[in-house]
Amino acid sequence: MSSHFNRACTVAARYANRHGRDLARAEKFLARAGYKRATFGVEHVECAGRELSYLNSGDTYSATVCQEGRGELFVSTWGDWYEDVEREHCEEEGAIRCGYCGDFTPCADDWRETRCEHCGRNVSSGQPMAEVRDEDE
Repeated sequence: MSSHFNRACTVAARYANRHGRDLARAEKFLARAGYKRATFGVEHVECAGRELSYLNSGDTYSATVCQEGRGELFVSTWGDWYEDVEREHCEEEGAIRCGYCGDFTPCADDWRETRCEHCGRNVSSGQPMAEVRDEDE
């Protein structure tokens, strides 16, 4: 969308923050500002135990009004938020997200050789990997 819509989102977020931190209020503000069909209700996404609520603007990387948890409203894209949260989680936990099942799993020294502890597949290729046996068996 246009930079005008991005500015309207910024003003809507400020307005809603002053009036109860309510995304529905931000959406009503946008409608009154001439952007009635620019959003499609409130949606939610979760990653690594964190949740984002946002006004669906029709595209993963379209600017919109967002709210993490019960915090202040802000302007971002839910796709950018999700990527940032996923990257932070992986760095903090030494984990990688499996490309096959989508779960986080501990990352091997060479991520291309990481076997997902949830589905047993290679996190990169999705191919099944042989079980690693302890030498003590």
